[in-house]
Amino acid sequence: MASRTTRGTVTNERAAIDAEEVAAFVLAWAGRLHGARAFVGRRPDPLAGSGSVRVSGSAIDRVASRGVRDLPDDARRALLGMFAGTHVATVYRRPLAAREVIALQAARRRCVSLLDEHAPLGPYATPLGFCVHDLSHLAAFFEPAHARGQRGFFRALDRALDGDLEALLADHDPALRTDVLAVGADTNGSCVFAFASLVMKLKMAVRRALGRRTGLVRERGPLTPEEETAFTPELRRFTRALGMPASLDEDAARVGTRRAFPEAARRVLLFFEETENS
Repeated sequence: MASRTTRGTVTNERAAIDAEEVAAFVLAWAGRLHGARAFVGRRPDPLAGSGSVRVSGSAIDRVASRGVRDLPDDARRALLGMFAGTHVATVYRRPLAAREVIALQAARRRCVSLLDEHAPLGPYATPLGFCVHDLSHLAAFFEPAHARGQRGFFRALDRALDGDLEALLADHDPALRTDVLAVGADTNGSCVFAFASLVMKLKMAVRRALGRRTGLVRERGPLTPEEETAFTPELRRFTRALGMPASLDEDAARVGTRRAFPEAARRVLLFFEETENS
């Protein structure tokens, strides 16, 4: 397959074609929604002087040099990164299931779905909104500060879902499976934040399970001593499913979405970074 040199690297021709397709989709929808106001002024062209080979006046050329209404900077950066080969994505004409997204991320890529207006769009008013959501996730997935940790985290989660995590999920209500898949498919950036979110989902599942047994259902607040007792072995099952050693048990219990216990978070991050190529 043909290739082209971009920013000193070799960019697959397929990636350039896919980026052009996405850019054309974005421009078509921006034009449909905003008409002559679709463009919002000149922007610095990150592809200029990079050695990229693109057709003057093409969709990707226009996105590279001008702002587009409803296309935020992070999404624009990811779209241009698709063309440059720095942001690896597969283009679909359908929405993906959460499990599919997790598997893609474990393979070091994201998805960009180009939908028609009759497709299920979830919370997004237009197919452009859905596409921009995917592009923003693509940008976060390849953010240099978080890329290694994310690759390791999703690799571990993907393997766990095909392994021991299945038994844990089967022991709880269906909401836990839904929550785990949703976090895995829709959380990019800090892998520690994503991991802490999964721990919180597990805490709530344990609380629901205990509530079903006792008839006392609590909806908020920290775990009670009884809930902590029930939660501890379930957290151990969860971390082992992800391949985490026993030495990280205390750190796994401490990390949270509010960035407390930075040393614990650092050790969890290091584990996922080291898992990247395991």
